[in-house]
Amino acid sequence: MTAGVMRSAGSGRKRRRQSGPDIERAVEINLRMWVDGPQRQPADVDPGVREQVRQMLELNLPRQGEDEARDLEPLAINRLGEIQAPTLVIVGSWDMPEIIDSSRMLAQEIRAARIEQMAGVVHLPNMEQPDEFNRLVLEFVASV
Repeated sequence: MTAGVMRSAGSGRKRRRQSGPDIERAVEINLRMWVDGPQRQPADVDPGVREQVRQMLELNLPRQGEDEARDLEPLAINRLGEIQAPTLVIVGSWDMPEIIDSSRMLAQEIRAARIEQMAGVVHLPNMEQPDEFNRLVLEFVASV
């Protein structure tokens, strides 16, 4: 592990910057959570998608927390009803239950929101089923 220290986003707590085996482990944990999801094994996922996300994580995880984040006041979650723009919320049917619940809450709290749940994908539906994702987005844009 490198000796670098960074603050956790918005928490004010310091944490060590990850590198080497720590990053490799963090990458695999993130792949399992956000690509494989709770209902699939790595072998069940398109290896090209998994590799592309691995590369993104290897590039970005070491940088996590470099910029100081600040908490919004008032919290954005308390202001969702102020959003007037038409909003499309897309969630994968195999995403983490908390993400699915949050997506439903967004669609309920944002006045002009619509939710689409894409079957058989986890957290990155645009990468797993790009044609279906694009169809949903283009259909939504055409409707507003």
